[in-house]
Amino acid sequence: MICLAFIFPLPYFGRFANADDVSLQDIANSASISRSEASRCFQSYLHTSPVNYLLKYCVERSMQLLRDSNMTVEAVALECGFSSSAYFCKLFMTHTGMTPKQYRSTWQTYDII
Repeated sequence: MICLAFIFPLPYFGRFANADDVSLQDIANSASISRSEASRCFQSYLHTSPVNYLLKYCVERSMQLLRDSNMTVEAVALECGFSSSAYFCKLFMTHTGMTPKQYRSTWQTYDII
């Protein structure tokens, strides 16, 4: 039962989280549970670790910003909680298989068609 109460506020939590600074303890504190319970809940219900969930959330948010805004890659990285655009680009490449600029270029091509 604790896990369900914990998982429902995740999008709200992720929206304000700084991807570089959030720890498992911060995530556990946000739901008033222990670190081990937070980790168990993530694994049980989301099949990922809390840190990976947050990073994926931040990358997905950055994809939206790259599609729907004219923000620079650096500005998108900062908006999504990354203090380093180089780390953001590396993480983005890991999750999507392309750089943020390639991703934006692909979407701009589809908008023209």
